[in-house]
Amino acid sequence: MFIHNTTFSIEESVLQDCISKLKSRYITELKESNKFENIVFSEVLIQNEPNMRTYSLQIFCSNINTLKVLKLKYQAKLEAIVVPYMGKVLFFQTKMRVID
Repeated sequence: MFIHNTTFSIEESVLQDCISKLKSRYITELKESNKFENIVFSEVLIQNEPNMRTYSLQIFCSNINTLKVLKLKYQAKLEAIVVPYMGKVLFFQTKMRVID
């Protein structure tokens, strides 16, 4: 099992709008594709920066090829949502393999 994790740090001034777009335009499409084993969107409880909230989107894939599909087919869609908020939304991605 593989996990594609995207961590978002979102300024409170755009928080509701950004999360709404992520859910309606990106996460919904990922779920409807039925390509992924599970998709979890969570709030990180420890906040390091004032006026910022941190979230994690974890996409579970059964094989490495599905991770490649995620990048090829969906990365541009994610960037189209997040880029207009640059300076108010930061994000980074990590690919992981489940060990146990």
